[in-house]
Amino acid sequence: ATGAEPWDGAAEMWFESLEEMERAFALPCYLGVIRPDEERFLDLSRCAALIVEDTVVHDRREPRRN
Repeated sequence: ATGAEPWDGAAEMWFESLEEMERAFALPCYLGVIRPDEERFLDLSRCAALIVEDTVVHDRREPRRN
């Protein structure tokens, strides 16, 4: 490493859809408990989100071809 990295952690969360993610972050338990806790240990001004959709590139369950 050449010095301090631009980040010191990562979190990964999985949701069935973008709508499910939006609902989860709007729940009272998230807004009232989790979000205030995040504000205590995260520098939210420097946080970033990467929202992706997974794509199967290779499915090992496919039969082998000879």
